[in-house]
Amino acid sequence: MAFLGRRLAVLTGTAIAATAVVFVIVQVIPGDPVRYMMGLQADSAAMSALRHQLGLDVAPLQRYFIWVGGLIHGDFGSSYTYRVPVGGLIAERLQVSLPLALYALLLSTAVAFPVGLIAAARRGGRRLAADGLRSSDSRWPQFLVGAIASRCCSR
Repeated sequence: MAFLGRRLAVLTGTAIAATAVVFVIVQVIPGDPVRYMMGLQADSAAMSALRHQLGLDVAPLQRYFIWVGGLIHGDFGSSYTYRVPVGGLIAERLQVSLPLALYALLLSTAVAFPVGLIAAARRGGRRLAADGLRSSDSRWPQFLVGAIASRCCSR
């Protein structure tokens, strides 16, 4: 039980640190999202109203807690670029990304499992070959692997 308590404490600390880092990075990025959304010629009353609507007129610490509260309830906010809820954008992208990720998982397991069995069964030269094959994926740039896989699978 103590182990689970420690793991839960580490998980909570990591989640707090990750959300804090993401929030700070978004806050320190130069530029004003309201100015970006409304353009350079917008009047100050309209900009003030949009700033209030987006919740940008409150203190940063209060914005952080509002944002984290929304995350806990599944509300990821609105995209400044597309002006739609971010949850919908994520769901839209998952329709393509999730099958690709599952296919990559199945493919890597289908290759790694037999190689691991061979490496465990036979020591020596074949073990070195299996170790080289296992570590070779980290030496290739992911964009190159993706381009080669796309080219091979599109035929």
